[in-house]
Order: sequence, then C-alpha cells, then structure tokens
Amino acid sequence: MSEDPTQCLSPRSKEYADKTQKCLELHLSDMKMEAGKRLLKMSKKEDKLSLEYRVIRWIFHATVDIFYHYTEVAGAENIPPPGNAAILCPNHGNSLTDAVVCVSQTPRMVRLTAKDTLFKVPFFGLFVRNVGTIPLQRKDEHTEGVDNKQAVSQLNQELLKGSLVCLFPEGRSRFHWKVDSPQRGVSSIAYNCLSTAKEQGDNDYTLSLCPTAFNYLHREKFRSGLVVEYGPPLVLTPNDDIMKLDRQDAIAKISEQVHELMSLTAFNAEDWNTLRIAHTARNIFAPLGTRMTIVEFVRLTKYWGNALSVNDKNDPNLREDLTSYQENLKRLVLKTHVFQEPVGQHHTSCGVCF
Repeated sequence: MSEDPTQCLSPRSKEYADKTQKCLELHLSDMKMEAGKRLLKMSKKEDKLSLEYRVIRWIFHATVDIFYHYTEVAGAENIPPPGNAAILCPNHGNSLTDAVVCVSQTPRMVRLTAKDTLFKVPFFGLFVRNVGTIPLQRKDEHTEGVDNKQAVSQLNQELLKGSLVCLFPEGRSRFHWKVDSPQRGVSSIAYNCLSTAKEQGDNDYTLSLCPTAFNYLHREKFRSGLVVEYGPPLVLTPNDDIMKLDRQDAIAKISEQVHELMSLTAFNAEDWNTLRIAHTARNIFAPLGTRMTIVEFVRLTKYWGNALSVNDKNDPNLREDLTSYQENLKRLVLKTHVFQEPVGQHHTSCGVCF
C-alpha cells in the first residue's frame, strides 16, 4: 500500500495496531519455518485420482466459480505432498458448501466425513459416495445408539496409508464470528494413528494437522468473494515429546495447538461488534482506491480483529475511537468506503476527523 491511512488514528492506537500486526507476522513466520523444515523432508508420490473423483471435483469447481465472483487459494504449499498423511482442519460455517469448496479447491484428493443420512439423499448421495466420503452416525439421528467404530477404523487406515482427510474440529456447522474450541475427535484420531505407527515400528511416519480457513465475504450472496487459506501445519511424529504424555494430556495438548492454529488462519473475533469494528478499521487503514488482492483484504481484516482484542487491554480508547467514528458516519448517513483518501490531520475526541 503506497499510502499510510493510519494517520487518522491516534498515535497510541496506531502504535499498538502496528505492534500487533508485526507480532502476528513473526509468530506465523516461526510456525512456517518449523513446518517448512518437516515438509521438505517428506517424500512425494503420485496422487492417484479416480475418474469419478475427477469428474465430481470438476463439477464442484465449476459450481464454486459460478456462485462466487472472486475465489482465491492461499498457502497451498502448506499441504503435505501426496503419500503423506494429513488432516485438514477447517472452520465450518457454511454447511454443505464447505465440503464442496474443500474438494474443489484442495490440490490433493480429500477423504471427507459426513452424517450417514446424507448418503440416502437422492442424487446428492451419489456425489457423497463417489468422493470417498466416510459415513458417521449422529446421536440425534440414531436414538437407538451410535456406533462409529467402523468409521473411525476406516479413518485410521486411510491416514496410515498416507491419505488426506478433512475433519471439522468444531463439529456441527454454524455461522459464527469466532473459532470454537475443537472437539477431541480430531486429536483422538491423530493420537491413535501416531500410536499405531509407533507400535508398527514406523518411526518415520508423519501426520500433519493443517489449519484451513474458508473465509466467505458474504457466504450466501451470489457473486461475492471466497478465500481458502491453508495455514502452516502442526506436523507430528510418533517420537515427538507430545506422544510421551498420558493419552488424555496428549489429546488435550494437540487440541489446544489445533485451536491456536485455526484461530490464526480463520476470522476470529470476540463478537459480532468486534468484527464490525475490524471492518471499519480496515477501511480507514486501506481506504477506497487502495489496490490489494482479496487475500490481503481478508488478512488485513483478521489482523485488525486481533489488534482490537489485544488493544482492549493496552489501549482501551481504540475500540471507543472506532465505535464513535462509526456512530458519526451513521449520523451523517455515510459509509467508510466512500473516502478515497485519508482524511485530514485535525482529530476529534474519537481519534479520527470527519
């Protein structure tokens, strides 16, 4: 960005915003370096895709391209090469659309999981079966009892073979501003696979937990935007220190690390109001006319969401400044994005001028 629109903010607010962004970038950089070292050591194999999978992925890809005007993928290099076991860990905010996006935008073949009742849906069930989906039973749909032993066993087998599996750590789909704490299913499966590999003497086995973000600009709006971002993975081996812990402690630790990675990759605001203020802050930081990709647009919004959370403790006036700015715009029946250039140097009590 050639300009510095942050001059609209108070100096203290700008300082904390910049510091937060640098801290996030350094934290992500460290994780990328560690994950990158392990990814480079992985062997590469051919990803054998069945004809049915290729056809269905093409249909899904065309569907996504038709519905969303802008679709960009970032961080695909963070996905381990074919032949290396990995679990995609995406946020789950758009129901079946998430599965369609996952299959169409992921460069490797993905094994999905879905509730078994979807297999009985006319026509759609055909797609579910032919992309190698593994059926899972839900308690609310099987009052007589749930038995997912076969599904879990199949997931373990696929991962031990080096497949890529997609599991939604949050569980059910729900539209939310915050990444919920993951359920322990993903971590349990990861722990079991690593334990089995160790028992089999396969000390070179690696399992990557890949944080994935489906960032919809307007999830149900036709011709809106979509950013799929793969963050640096958590790469585990049977001999890692985490596997020396008690089973429950190890599973809890893996869940904690997965949650941290997902929170850095997807939108993660404290509440709807924080997300709304983050959008306002982004529009001040990069006003109308600033050239940026949709990936930069999404990342800048995420940075501001994190900055607001941190600055509430260090600079409580930041949220108040931005909220007052919003209220003044509302009073004047204006929107932030109408400003093509940063406003002048004269500041009001809310830290910006009008």
